[in-house]
Amino acid sequence: MPVKDIIAYTQELLSRLAQLENQMNDHRTKLLQANRQHIKELEDHKQTEDLLRLQRDLGIALNSIRNLNKGLDILLETVLKIDAVDCGGVYLVDDVTGGLIMAAHKGLSRQYIAEADWFPADSFHARLVAKRAPYYGLFDKFTDNLVKKLSQEGLKSVAIIPVQHEGRTVAAINLASYSYKKIPFSARNALEAIAAQIGAFISRVKADEKLRESEEKYRSLFENDSDAVMILDAETLRFEEANPATLDLYGYSKDEFLSLTIEDISDEKDKTRAAVKELINNDFKSYSVPIRYFKKKDGTVFPGEISAGIFVSKGCKKIIGAVRDITERKRSEEKIHTLTHELIKAQETERLKIARYLHDHVAQDLSTLKISCETLFDHHPTDSQEIQQKLSEISHILQGSITAVRDLSYDLRPPGMDHLGLARTIFQYCEEFSKNNNIKLDFYSAGIDDLRLDYDIEINLYRLIQEALNNVRQHAEAKSVMVRLVASYPNIILRIEDNGKGFDVEGRLIRASSERRMGLGSMQERVGLLNGNLKIQSRLMEGTKIFIEVPIREQKRGSKEKHRNRR
Repeated sequence: MPVKDIIAYTQELLSRLAQLENQMNDHRTKLLQANRQHIKELEDHKQTEDLLRLQRDLGIALNSIRNLNKGLDILLETVLKIDAVDCGGVYLVDDVTGGLIMAAHKGLSRQYIAEADWFPADSFHARLVAKRAPYYGLFDKFTDNLVKKLSQEGLKSVAIIPVQHEGRTVAAINLASYSYKKIPFSARNALEAIAAQIGAFISRVKADEKLRESEEKYRSLFENDSDAVMILDAETLRFEEANPATLDLYGYSKDEFLSLTIEDISDEKDKTRAAVKELINNDFKSYSVPIRYFKKKDGTVFPGEISAGIFVSKGCKKIIGAVRDITERKRSEEKIHTLTHELIKAQETERLKIARYLHDHVAQDLSTLKISCETLFDHHPTDSQEIQQKLSEISHILQGSITAVRDLSYDLRPPGMDHLGLARTIFQYCEEFSKNNNIKLDFYSAGIDDLRLDYDIEINLYRLIQEALNNVRQHAEAKSVMVRLVASYPNIILRIEDNGKGFDVEGRLIRASSERRMGLGSMQERVGLLNGNLKIQSRLMEGTKIFIEVPIREQKRGSKEKHRNRR
């Protein structure tokens, strides 16, 4: 082969070899790029798997934790495993002020912790969290002076991630990095996913803590309450819980008491069943019974005051009740009742004595003096008109005094009670009241004359009518009054109605008590002494109605005669 052809062939081979090398370099470059992309994908996949594993492990851990501080510490430990994060803290939102309170931290300097353990609601930091959007930025562009101090420690970037639950911001996760000027997007996704997890945990644990606090307070109140407090099932009426005061009051051990039902401690089983039925049927949250009688383990019966209510626990209705032993109170009330009764009887006795003295002595002496004045000159006539005029004036004054003394005597002791009877005496009083006050008064009685009533009932019924009419005269501005006194066995019914201006009954009773007035209070006291009932109905400009009902108590044979003949 000619040399020329060999050279040309060689050049062609070299050209093809260069092309092959270029192709091989291109292929090698593509392979390297593909390899690097594959490695990056593997690294991203591994990072994603690691982040998912962190989230999963955090979720599992938080699910079993009941302590908020412990849960937040685990949260920060998890977050600091993310490559871009080097330190941080968790702030809780104060439910009252809206400020931020540091609840956990890791990797922060003591100086920062001391100065930034709380941010008020109007601070830049709190306002940023209130926007509910994550913040990622550089320290030199962050306007919070406290956070800027972290940049002095070499930190470059910051992340503030609000934590929300059910549309409400409950906390914020604050994080920082030494190496990244910006938190990578992969880390941001992980941090925001973790923030979403922690919101439910914080709300749950705080709710649990409040519940535990409430339960502890309830338990303390329950155990230390001086009243007997018990809980029973609304369906079986069997006791499920009882405080120490209950066991002391009824004399049972706790095991013994919890084997009983409400009827086992009641001395009024029918009333107890009816009260419990009403409580359950109406779902009363608060229900009071002034007095019921209970039975202790040793058979002792005692009066108790009850407060009860319905609540639901684990889907079942429960009854919580408190019983207060009012034995001493009842004894005191009985003593007061007896003393008041005796006081009123003593008052009536003194009234009788004073009335008789005024009538039999003072009035008689005044009458004698009047007659003496009028007959002074019968045997020694005088023509002096001046003396005659003076005697006439004195006689007129004496007559007025006699009338006043007799009126006072009659007011202290109705004169016809012993001879005319209760109904006729009241009729006469009503006639005089109508005449003296220009008020139309309609009185009617039935069945009273057929009774031989105890003296206490007679005088107190008279005083009740007297007090009621006195109130009409002073306050009612009435034109007419109706009084009805009827014996309807086993009670005597007294009804007094007027067409006056009326009044606020409840308010008047309260004011009368504070002002120490006797009117309505005196009437209540007298009705109570007779073991009766008093009901007052009144509205402004619609008059007043008074209903009194007292049990008939007839006198023992001879008792009234003895009373009438007392001197």
